[in-house]
Amino acid sequence: MAENITWLPIHPVPSSSPAIHIDVWIESLTVTSCILSAIGSILIILTFIIWRDLRTKTRELLVYLSVTTFFVSVSYAYGIIEDFHSNPMGCTVQSAITTFSETSSFFWTVAIAMYLYALVAQSSQVVMNRLVWLFHFVCWGVPLITVIVAVSFGALGYDDSYTSVGWCWVDLDVKHRIMWMLLVGKMWEIASYFILPLLYILIKRKFKRFVSDQNQVTVISNQGLVTTVTLKIDVKLTFIPIVFLVLHIWSTVRFVLTVYDCNAVSNPILILLHGIGNSFQGAANCIMFCLCNNKIRHRCKRACRRLTRGCCTMKCCQRRTRNDDSTGIVNTNTDNAFHQQP
Repeated sequence: MAENITWLPIHPVPSSSPAIHIDVWIESLTVTSCILSAIGSILIILTFIIWRDLRTKTRELLVYLSVTTFFVSVSYAYGIIEDFHSNPMGCTVQSAITTFSETSSFFWTVAIAMYLYALVAQSSQVVMNRLVWLFHFVCWGVPLITVIVAVSFGALGYDDSYTSVGWCWVDLDVKHRIMWMLLVGKMWEIASYFILPLLYILIKRKFKRFVSDQNQVTVISNQGLVTTVTLKIDVKLTFIPIVFLVLHIWSTVRFVLTVYDCNAVSNPILILLHGIGNSFQGAANCIMFCLCNNKIRHRCKRACRRLTRGCCTMKCCQRRTRNDDSTGIVNTNTDNAFHQQP
């Protein structure tokens, strides 16, 4: 029976409704999206760790966002593959990890936009440092508190794919399930739809004041001189809100359809967009801030060439060793030539 909600003119889907069937091709594409997102998140983290000259504060915040998107992708993939009807405890654990990571990603996305606005507004170093500490407190603390409360009340569980794509989130049988859906994710996600565009517009307006006719920018702050190259890297971070909106809007659409008990919630195309949208943010960030960055792209190409050359060298060495073992003769000329290779 549908729960009575007097504060909204809605008729939420009854908890006794049959589960939505997810086609295998949808599951396969969604899991592929999860894998790509996990790889993309790892690449962003690795580029930050390996190359010290890329360690700007904005990229550090992007790393924190990548950590959350990595766990979102992994937990989503596990949720799609695992059969939770025989593993209710695993369902709760997966839902808790997903809820914490995804909610944290919402906060970090807004935090990056706020930091960029403070950067172009030439805030003092003290203000910037306090902002970062505040970001850590809010972006990790609020999701953790909401998850603990939700688990304590038994609100997390299997939702029969009405607001997910095979993974666990909020249990449809829990009392006040719409309230829990808002508290553990949708409220923060919908709020981001309004906050991010506003911050994005303000950032673009601030940048226009600094850009000259030759497209050269010089900003003096307590952090020192910020060059044109650094600012261009930071400008790219403003695309995070746009990607966020494009990817996550489909999950909100299905949430609204579920609230109003609309049959369109089981549309396969909408389910696919939901699955890929929720899981692809890590890959999208990697495309924008690694693959589309000339410096990082060239360094990655060099690293791949060195790795390929190393693998080829190892194969040649192994092949030569097998030949020596079979003939019992060591070719010293070939050995010397091999070691002289760059």
